[in-house]
Amino acid sequence: MKFDKEYFEKLNYFSRESMIKYFGIKVLFWASKKLGRNLFDGKGKRALDVGCSFGYIASLLKQAGYETYGLDISMYALREAARKKMDVFLLRYDIQQSLPFAGRIFDLITCFDVLEHLDNPLKALKNMYKACKGIIICTTPHRLLDKPIRKLLRDHDDTHKSLRTPDEWRRMLIEEAGLPPSKVLIESYYDIPIRVSNRLLTFKSIRVPKLGLTTRILIRT
Repeated sequence: MKFDKEYFEKLNYFSRESMIKYFGIKVLFWASKKLGRNLFDGKGKRALDVGCSFGYIASLLKQAGYETYGLDISMYALREAARKKMDVFLLRYDIQQSLPFAGRIFDLITCFDVLEHLDNPLKALKNMYKACKGIIICTTPHRLLDKPIRKLLRDHDDTHKSLRTPDEWRRMLIEEAGLPPSKVLIESYYDIPIRVSNRLLTFKSIRVPKLGLTTRILIRT
């Protein structure tokens, strides 16, 4: 599957900027609360957004003060991100390959709704872990709910090839990646967009143990 102009137009991605940013803010607040630290304070720190696409999350990280890098496999998406002139370092790279960084240089790595598109999400997670000296935050759809719910909402993406349940992600990280259980937190949520006159105001996040539509993964390195 080529993540080209046709793909993004099919998802109406250009109109999703505010929704994606609200989602990103909600997840970063969640992680900050769980960690007891303010992830919105990026001064003197370095962040990487994996699967940055048009740069919506990368721009949030830049605004928070991070020296920000965005990585994506799609040249089309990176060109659209570059148009925004966000002062973000953009790289075309496959997260499933060894990353072009020396050692653990990132304080924060975000990877929102990317793992489900990959052939080898375990390799991607291992590569992120090798490059991170702080926190990794990933989100990904729930294997059992993604297709039926998103078809109902007319928002299904047929490039989702590596879906798992929260328990399956936990087993992968602990048993296959070898991470200590104390370093891994996984929770599932249902995020409801709040709109007035078709204008997105915010998200209401409801934790639904095991059966939330979105799985949030928090890794301490």
